[in-house]
Amino acid sequence: MPVQKKPPVNHRKSHVKLRTLADLARHMGVSIGKLQALAEQLDREREHTSLYRSWEQPKKSSGTRPIDAPRGELMRVQKLVNHTILQRLAVHPAARGGVRRRNLLSNVTPHIGKKMVATYDLENFFLTVASARVYELFCSVGCAPDVAHLLTRLTTFKGRLPQGAPTSPMLAVLVAGSGDHKSLYNRLQNLADQHNSDFTIYIDDITMSGPSYLDRLSRTIERIVQQSGFKINHKKIRFREAHEQQAVTGVVVNEKPNVFRTECRRIRTILHQCKNGVFPQDRIALKQHLRGKIAYIQSVNPEQGMKLLEQFNPIDWVSASSEDS
Repeated sequence: MPVQKKPPVNHRKSHVKLRTLADLARHMGVSIGKLQALAEQLDREREHTSLYRSWEQPKKSSGTRPIDAPRGELMRVQKLVNHTILQRLAVHPAARGGVRRRNLLSNVTPHIGKKMVATYDLENFFLTVASARVYELFCSVGCAPDVAHLLTRLTTFKGRLPQGAPTSPMLAVLVAGSGDHKSLYNRLQNLADQHNSDFTIYIDDITMSGPSYLDRLSRTIERIVQQSGFKINHKKIRFREAHEQQAVTGVVVNEKPNVFRTECRRIRTILHQCKNGVFPQDRIALKQHLRGKIAYIQSVNPEQGMKLLEQFNPIDWVSASSEDS
């Protein structure tokens, strides 16, 4: 049976000792008055608060998803909650996204060279996590009820986790993965172990890889997810055998981590156009976009990324920009 290496825990703890609001204020380095004032403003202004900017984000396939991004002081406080509390808590070894020192590459490497790769998507993952579950989570990790209540008020919006808040990814991971053997992550891990498979989850993307019959476990996985209070997006279920292109969170994993060929070809085409002086109007924005894409490709496939970087570096972006002005 293949053994999946667990990421380092980095001295994470299962509990925090926040017995009073004064403990919370000292731990975060923010006054009780500031924390309470923000919570009271959220309670008072409710869904139309100036502390959030809300809009509908188009999905890649169809429809939209609601985005609620915190502003100003609330954003700063949420970042502190994430840094000083959430990121110090122990998480399930299968959790990858939203967890410090775990990344996209650590999510794909356990699934390289498997007979079958099965992927599932949790539908409206953040929106499914209600405020009550967040409050229970804070209580379970050692916060006194009034501390848990204040933290819940500061990290939830419209009665659930806001998609766009820096605290939401880790809170979702903790809610889904904490607790006893009945938690979503533990039940999926047990199922994977029973079938000599590897299991990881990147925010709302579930991946299981192993024997060629993993597609037969689909109903069991859906039942586990549903019993845990979540829902599978049936349109995004994928089963890929070794002779097909197997992808995990956008990375090809048949033999080694790799980027889709179509994406690399697209980047090469744009770089070739730029080399020949064909630029869109906003060249600096294009430079930043391409550099980010190449950095991502380098993180997945260093050799491929270096080839693209060799095309990128000789382009005279500064002269090109000055010609526009």
